[in-house]
Amino acid sequence: MKPLAGLTILVTRPRRQASQLAGPLRRLGARAIVRPMIEIRPPRSWAPIDRELKRLSRYDALVFTSVNAVEAFWSRRPDKNAMPKAGAIGPATAGALRKHGVRPSWVANRFTAAALGRMLRGRVLHPTSDPHSPDLAREARRRGCVVIEPIVYRIGSPGKGGRVPPVDLVTFASAQTVRNYEAAVGVTRGQPCACIGPITARAARAAGFRVIARPRRYTIPDLIDAIVTWKRKQRRS
Repeated sequence: MKPLAGLTILVTRPRRQASQLAGPLRRLGARAIVRPMIEIRPPRSWAPIDRELKRLSRYDALVFTSVNAVEAFWSRRPDKNAMPKAGAIGPATAGALRKHGVRPSWVANRFTAAALGRMLRGRVLHPTSDPHSPDLAREARRRGCVVIEPIVYRIGSPGKGGRVPPVDLVTFASAQTVRNYEAAVGVTRGQPCACIGPITARAARAAGFRVIARPRRYTIPDLIDAIVTWKRKQRRS
């Protein structure tokens, strides 16, 4: 018997990234329903990042806190010869950099923006989203860094009234996705969810969810492992 057989799980990631979670869940026996609760949109203007691309040589570090930021940055076709040392929030973002021929000099050991910020020195370029966490810039500036944060993509909501079928478990990979779900669908207090990390879990609890699975490493594969562990414990009890 597959470990997630009989479980219906809602995947709330953006549609183009949902298969990274939904696919493995289905192979493990779950019925995975994809209902994106977050949309990735272009910035209102590319001018800020285009301006910084012309002066990349002035930076000591180029850091990314999402795969989406990496892809948006590379869509502007930077000159790799002018690249400063690069950093990533975790293994998925580091992998996205490697696909573009860049070997990260830093990968945050706790997979958080704050942890990455504490690793930085000098002048830092952080292509980011709107909205985004202030943690990286705050931690880096405490250590004397100059941090420039041009917007390279916007995080949107699907809007209100999204229909969601009954599920056993909702999955969240960001705090913003939790907030979008709450605004679009509403939350039944105590509804079980699985969250990729502590910040996401905090947002889920504030919305009224019951967090039943959260991995120690903040990655999609580890999130899946945490769900499997929870389900096995549930069967034994």
